[in-house]
Amino acid sequence: MNRSYEQDALKTFIRDCVSPLADEKSQNDAWLEGQWDKLTTIDELYINFCDYCEPILENPDRYNLSSEQLSETKRLYDLIESFDEKNPEIETIEDYKKALNDPLWKDVQIQAKVVLSKFQKSD
Repeated sequence: MNRSYEQDALKTFIRDCVSPLADEKSQNDAWLEGQWDKLTTIDELYINFCDYCEPILENPDRYNLSSEQLSETKRLYDLIESFDEKNPEIETIEDYKKALNDPLWKDVQIQAKVVLSKFQKSD
């Protein structure tokens, strides 16, 4: 019972964290301007996703993830880490616009969609 609860919580967490990363509208300048308060949480999502996923990736059996879910989540984790290392200071809307032009951001978005699809298929 506990394992099932943990797995459901994990799926919900990943969907909640990954959805904003996969959102196509985040490439749009007008959307950026209107969502600035919410966008400041994207850095937190990176941090939360990576911090939360680290123990999962180190101990996947506990969460009963499929090999596909595990490998795609690990790939997203690696992409987010790379993006964060390449764009460490995102504090203004101009910083976001610059960071969103980084090809790694598109890779993050594409991989986020892959991860979402893997977790939605398992429900």
